[in-house]
Amino acid sequence: DYRNFYSAAGQRISHFIDPKTGQPIMGEIASASVIADNCAEADGLATGLMSLGFSDGLQRAEREGWAVLLIARQNDQFVTASTPEFDAYITEHATEAEGTQP
Repeated sequence: DYRNFYSAAGQRISHFIDPKTGQPIMGEIASASVIADNCAEADGLATGLMSLGFSDGLQRAEREGWAVLLIARQNDQFVTASTPEFDAYITEHATEAEGTQP
């Protein structure tokens, strides 16, 4: 929600809607990146993780074995957390990219 939001009465209003409440998500997650087999799956999972919040979203992603990177706002700073599957994917693809020539 770092790009699509608006402010009202001093509060940051996300464009994501919490399916449990029907109201905009007021969580601390600024970005949820998911590596999946297709865009629809990645987008759906990312939106669901946004609604769970940083800690619960990360725990769910770890439990399910999803490749996820979360970025959250905490005390006017950004904090990142990723699952082992996300880290492995990035490491694998960084190694492949190092072997290529421009």
